[in-house]
Amino acid sequence: MARKAKGGGVALLIALVVLAVLYELFISYWTIILLLAIVGIVAFVLCAAFIDPVEYSGSGNSNNHSGIEKKDKKPERLRVLEEKYKNEQLARKIYGGYFWQGQSESQLRDSLGQPEAIDTKVLKTKTKEVWKYYPIGRRSYGLRITLDDGKVVGWDKKT
Repeated sequence: MARKAKGGGVALLIALVVLAVLYELFISYWTIILLLAIVGIVAFVLCAAFIDPVEYSGSGNSNNHSGIEKKDKKPERLRVLEEKYKNEQLARKIYGGYFWQGQSESQLRDSLGQPEAIDTKVLKTKTKEVWKYYPIGRRSYGLRITLDDGKVVGWDKKT
C-alpha cells in the first residue's frame, strides 16, 4: 500500500500559487519582456561582430602592460625548431614527436626528449647506442631506439 507524503498538498498548493503569479506577471508585462529579449539579442550580436577573433593570454610577461598579449599561431618551440633545422616540414615532424630511420641524434632528442637510459657499445667500426624511453618496469622500457654512429637504424616499441 502506498503511503502519502506529509505536506505534499501544501507544497502543491504553493507551487500552483507561484505559477499563477508568474503567469499573471507574464500576461501583464509580456511586451516589456519581449522588448528586453530583443535588446539583449541585438547587443550580443553587435558585441560578437566587433570582437577580434585572435586568442589572448594574460601572462603579462611582455612589454604590453595591459596583461593581454596576442598569441602567435605557431608555438614558440616550433619556431625555434624551424630556425634550428631550416626546414618547416622537418621541424613539424620533430615537434609532433615523430622518429624515423636516418634521424640524427639531435633530431631524436628534440623529438622525444632526453632518454631515461642509454646503453652504449663501442665496436671497431661503429658506435651502437640504444636509447630507452617510457619505463614500464624495473628494467623494461616501452620504447627502445637503436642508433649506429648517431643515426636511428631501428626501434622496438611495446604496446
